[in-house]
Parts: sequence; structure tokens; C-alpha cells
Amino acid sequence: MPPGENWLALNPAAGRALGWTPSSNGLFRWVDSQGRVMVESVWWIDGIFNQNNSSHDEVGEGWLVLASEEAWSQIASYYQLLKQIVLVSRQYSDQQKFALREIYSL
Repeated sequence: MPPGENWLALNPAAGRALGWTPSSNGLFRWVDSQGRVMVESVWWIDGIFNQNNSSHDEVGEGWLVLASEEAWSQIASYYQLLKQIVLVSRQYSDQQKFALREIYSL
């Protein structure tokens, strides 16, 4: 399992420490005391699966955790040692769509 594969949202302990609360609207959405959205998770899809006609087409999907500029500033002030990790997973298939190899990059 690649690092961070199970991460879908902001850690609730971090949201609570910053005084935010989970919103009843949206998925994994955290709001401040004024009801402004600070952080939320969104599911994204880029490209159309099963319709890639070229070997140069790329499609993907996954969770993104988005933070407003104000939220990011608060997070960076509260947690001094932040580290950004980006994971890209690519899977190569043969003509019959059988997976041949999967590559993870950080």
C-alpha cells in the first residue's frame, strides 16, 4: 500500500485544534466559527475511463483535500513542521487491459 493511500480528509484533531467544526453540508467539510469553509475533500476525475483511444491519453481520479488561503495560513501557524507529499500512481496495461505494472512516485 502506498503511503497516504487511506487519507481522504483533514485529520479531525487538527480541525478541532484550530477551532473548526465539521459542516453538515458537503463531504469532509470543516468550517470556522463564522461558517466559512476552511477545508474540504473533493473527489476529482480527469479524463474519460474506457475511452482512451491513444497511448498518450491519461486519466485519473482520487481525493483532493482543499484548504482556503486563510485555512492554510492557520494550519501553517499552528503546525510549524509541515511537509508536502505528492503521490502519483501510474498503471500500465496491455492491449487486453491486463495490468502489467504499477509505479508509485513521491
